Formats: sequence, structure tokens, C-alpha cells
Amino acid sequence: MSNTYPDVVGAAKLRTVAMPRDSTSTAISSKGQRYRSMNLAGGILAASHSGNRVGTVQIDAMEFLKPVSVGGGVSMFCWLGEEGRTSVSKPSLVSE
Repeated sequence: MSNTYPDVVGAAKLRTVAMPRDSTSTAISSKGQRYRSMNLAGGILAASHSGNRVGTVQIDAMEFLKPVSVGGGVSMFCWLGEEGRTSVSKPSLVSE
């Protein structure tokens, strides 16, 4: 993976703020909270695209490029990779 964000076309699917309850003792947003937010953003995209309920089956990898301090805003951008009849694979998501 690259250490730079890709160019993203379109609007964010989800924006959140790192809250104190979701942080570590060093006032950095926990990776678990960022994972949950990113999973939610991907679900919003998949559900709006399919018009049906969706669920995450598998996440192969996730890389965090920099920490998010408490109070910092995080935007999640998503786009579809490959689409099948009953599933979407290789969706991509980036947050900044």
C-alpha cells in the first residue's frame, strides 16, 4: 500500500468526529472506532447501490496512514470495485 491518499471523486459517504470515549489513553482515536466507521461507510454505499440490505462478509486488509486526534474530523470516501449478481467485491474506501 502507498502512504498517500488516492484522488477521490465525489462526496464523502460518512463524516465523523473522533470523540473522547472512542480514544486511547493518548487521546488518539482507536483503530476499532475507525474500522466501525469505515465499515458503516462501505455499507451505506453498498446498500444505496443495491437497494437492499447488505452485510460485510470479509475485510482482507486495512491500513491506517496517520493517527486521528480527539476532536479531529474524519471523512470516508467509497467507490465500487467489482460487482456480481449477489455481491460486491473489492470496494475501496479512504478516510482523511
